[in-house]
Amino acid sequence: MIVTPLQAGLDALRRGEAAEARTHLEQAVQVAPAGQRPWLQLAQACRMAGDPAAEVRALEQLLRDEPRSIPG
Repeated sequence: MIVTPLQAGLDALRRGEAAEARTHLEQAVQVAPAGQRPWLQLAQACRMAGDPAAEVRALEQLLRDEPRSIPG
């Protein structure tokens, strides 16, 4: 079974392994098609890892790439 960077990152998030999740999710945002990049999940991993600046950068990128992805 082939595990994508996104799946590996999500699995690591569920296990609470922030550094591993961040590594995989940083790879995932590079290879995912526009409109499907996991910026929100990367922001979560950065928050878990104690890096608020990286969390903000990921959220800002989400809003630039997908301004309608966050309701309200």
